[in-house]
Amino acid sequence: MLWMLFLITVDQVSSVWARRVLLTSHPRPILGNILMLHLLYNRGAMLGVGSSYPGVVLWVGLFVSVGLLSAVFTLSSYRWPLATMTGGAWGNVISRLIYGRVTDFIQVRGYPGIFNLSDVALRVGIVWLVVALLFAGRGAERKGDKVAPKGWVR
Repeated sequence: MLWMLFLITVDQVSSVWARRVLLTSHPRPILGNILMLHLLYNRGAMLGVGSSYPGVVLWVGLFVSVGLLSAVFTLSSYRWPLATMTGGAWGNVISRLIYGRVTDFIQVRGYPGIFNLSDVALRVGIVWLVVALLFAGRGAERKGDKVAPKGWVR
């Protein structure tokens, strides 16, 4: 899907920009101290988990990314949220394959870590999928009510 390629491209371009423009030890305020650009290289997963085992993080990410890609083409009802998650996952995998790490550079006050646009896509996709699954269950109940035989009481 073009959407996944778009997300991967935006992540890769923004990461190249961050590496060229930002300095690791100097956060750059965007919205006061609420939103800042702060360059950080991460060999691990979220919050640096597994940074001592970057190979394991890469293989797990690759495995999850392939699974998500498969789900995009098999679960058509949830194609868009899954494609959003897939674009985010592949953006991070590609960075790990090319650079051996991801480039994180977005810091939000109150959030415990620094992240990149692939991480944003992953989280948006997860929330979107959860909401879609919640509403899909409600829709099925309503559809079931419409086709229930007359005289049935629930």
